[in-house]
Amino acid sequence: MQSGGGEAAADSTVSAVVVEDDKVVKKRKVDSEPARSSLHTFSSDVFEVHVGPEPVRFVLHETLACRVCPFFERAIQRGFAEATSRMITLADDEPETFSEVVSWIYRDELFPDIALPEYPKNIQLCKLWVLADKLCMPVLQNRIVEVIACKAKAQNRATSTETLDYIWSHTPRGARLRTVFVVICVRTMTKPDFWDRKETLPAEFVQEFCYALINTLDAAQPDRTRNILELQ
Repeated sequence: MQSGGGEAAADSTVSAVVVEDDKVVKKRKVDSEPARSSLHTFSSDVFEVHVGPEPVRFVLHETLACRVCPFFERAIQRGFAEATSRMITLADDEPETFSEVVSWIYRDELFPDIALPEYPKNIQLCKLWVLADKLCMPVLQNRIVEVIACKAKAQNRATSTETLDYIWSHTPRGARLRTVFVVICVRTMTKPDFWDRKETLPAEFVQEFCYALINTLDAAQPDRTRNILELQ
């Protein structure tokens, strides 16, 4: 969500992707003010966030942004250099992805411009999850995972190599995002699909994918090893 000149703004009429009863649904909410608004919020001091290698400038209200995002709270309110300059730089991040963080801060919603039956692309959701991790926003991360899970259930499609490459190059071992997509791939990836892509899939993904498959087989057939021995 971005207004002219890169400044963040909140709209009073919102159409958004939300999760209800394990389904992603499209809602339209008409209100006089954004859900998180108050006189105190919008009369508070502001600070700037410059995002990207060719910086796009976002202006956020301190009270709201620092309440929702611990990263901003530490930078702006705890005596760091940014508290004096009133400016935070995120040179390695994408303005398009950060604009979704702004949408979450002001609206408590994800990807308000995408209308069902369309979903955000997995790569968009993963970039947002990684940025939310950097900004210490676990509630946002959890919401993203909900949308990913609902999308996987609705579409039942294999995950692109591009998405898997991004996840395994931007997250550590044990990251929840990895676990989610390993489970999705166990349930959706076919033998021809795996065979066609086996040379291009991230090596760590293949290891975790195989481990998950073994766990799945063990859970479904606890005596499978004994049965194999009986065949010899």
